[in-house]
Amino acid sequence: MRLIYAAALTLAPLSAFAAGSETSTPEPKVTCEDGQVWNEDTETCEDPSESSQTDSFLLDNAQRYAYAGHYDDAQIVLSAVKDQSDSRTLTLWGFTHRKMGNVDLGLAFYDQALTQDPNNILARSYLGEAHVNLGDYDAALTQLAEIRARGGAGSRAETLLIKAMQGGTLYQG
Repeated sequence: MRLIYAAALTLAPLSAFAAGSETSTPEPKVTCEDGQVWNEDTETCEDPSESSQTDSFLLDNAQRYAYAGHYDDAQIVLSAVKDQSDSRTLTLWGFTHRKMGNVDLGLAFYDQALTQDPNNILARSYLGEAHVNLGDYDAALTQLAEIRARGGAGSRAETLLIKAMQGGTLYQG
């Protein structure tokens, strides 16, 4: 098993954030706090539940909070997303719950995200990371293979999972 694991990692491209791969998380123009989001019309921070912004905008903000380690704030924003069954929404719910220590709940959200969109390679990456954290490297390798089979070779999703498998992670809160 260790030989297969080592081979999988050495054959993997490690060009993190290569051109043409997934976009990185956009930097916020204005940093709001306490789960609020920026309203460009009023130039103020507002509660996401009162925001007229799109789900995509709210998901970008939730992702910024999550990647900064502010999981409670991310969940406040996620709660305001209208389409709670969207694969990206489910993925972020899974990510925040897993990072908050609710691993089983996080896994359930990843499963729901992949039911909605089996090609969601970011959900597969986070699911693989969860398996690494649980010591199940075979399951993590399965997700790595799925990411590659679904066109994710060289992507941020692949890089995140490989980094986790090597003992590190890009987003520690």
